[in-house]
Amino acid sequence: MSPTGLARVMRACKPIDDDVSLAPEPGCEIRSLPVHMDSNALSDSRLPTILLIDDEPDLLIAWALLLELEGFHVLTAFEPRKGVELAQRVHPALVITDLMMPGMDGAEVCRTLKNDPDLDGMPVILWSASTDIPTDLDCECTLHKPVARETLLDQVDLLLGRLHDGARPVRGGGDASLN
Repeated sequence: MSPTGLARVMRACKPIDDDVSLAPEPGCEIRSLPVHMDSNALSDSRLPTILLIDDEPDLLIAWALLLELEGFHVLTAFEPRKGVELAQRVHPALVITDLMMPGMDGAEVCRTLKNDPDLDGMPVILWSASTDIPTDLDCECTLHKPVARETLLDQVDLLLGRLHDGARPVRGGGDASLN
């Protein structure tokens, strides 16, 4: 099922914004997290926590669901500034952010996260529907939307060092650009 199709199915779910202890909507499960977690924060399945920042609710919900189905613990933020604040509080293992967002674009999100000494070494994936993604961004990887599920998961695995541990097989193909 495509991310957009999953979003339609999951429309009733309320993604986590800046409050990590929201009560779930009927039919949704939202886990609460301790506020202070390090960059190797683990979910119940012992996989890292990923923070998604995107102003498109349907895509945010769909990608969060797909990543959770892969066993990751996923936090979401619709607003870039709240996403940065959440990253500073939770210290996720990886941040995935959109480029074009109101108020604070993804390039500024990347700069802010990379300039925070407490988040040193935390990888960032920046994705965008734009065909003109700047090449001088302070992130580990850029992806062009729409992103294939396998492409995103390959990049997540690579950046989290999971391919070397034999935890997941390498998937084929993709449009990723590692910086």
